[in-house]
Amino acid sequence: MPLQFIVQGHRYDIWEDVGCYPTTVNTPPAYPLSFLWPNIIGLISAVYCVLTLRAFMKRRAQFSEFVSFNSCLTVNRYFRLMSLATVELLFNTPISAHGLYLNVTRLPIYPWKGWANIHFDWYTIDTYPAILWRRNHVQVVTLEITRWSLVFCAFLFFAFFGFADESRKHYKLAYSAIAKRFGVVPRAPISAFPSPLDGPIAIKITKITKETLPTAASYPSLSSLRRASITSSVANNSFSASDPTASKYKLDFDPPSPP
Repeated sequence: MPLQFIVQGHRYDIWEDVGCYPTTVNTPPAYPLSFLWPNIIGLISAVYCVLTLRAFMKRRAQFSEFVSFNSCLTVNRYFRLMSLATVELLFNTPISAHGLYLNVTRLPIYPWKGWANIHFDWYTIDTYPAILWRRNHVQVVTLEITRWSLVFCAFLFFAFFGFADESRKHYKLAYSAIAKRFGVVPRAPISAFPSPLDGPIAIKITKITKETLPTAASYPSLSSLRRASITSSVANNSFSASDPTASKYKLDFDPPSPP
């Protein structure tokens, strides 16, 4: 803003159907102070983007290993950043270069005559009706790109980061918090198959043969079951673990055998 104020002829212009628009006098100092900066920033971003893509193509294996050991960086997150840088490379630099070309070729370049000359009648506000500026094709393209580029960037940024896994997780949390205030409890999705997050499930399949079938001798007798039941009930009814009565009944008591 301070650099823009040096070459700003008056406060601003009002273009019908567009709104307020800053003014810059097309003088030689305006190029290093205002016009060239979008191109410089775009070129720096383009250089970093190209170097990053080149390094990624040469070191794919190292990148996969780095992502596997770094929990904060995922492949999807990295590719979103790379795609955003590529889109900036494809759109920012050409549009800025085209604007610079129009300033040099289509508009007259006025000589710099000093601070007082540039800022004379500073509080002037010029207005341009739509019926006039729409007759100039170059002016129409310039104003429309300036107006809709912000909307395009907003949708583009949301497309890259608004549908990510982290964003969708926060959307669900926000929906649950709002729904609970109205008495609606969102139901958890029911899956017919176990989730891998629940841990591994071990399933053991045993082949049943004639030798593995249980026999009558392997089952406990009725007398042993009664003896164990009586011993357990007597021990549980004792008031102290050191009660000698419990041990006496455990060792000496033997119920009669069934007939």
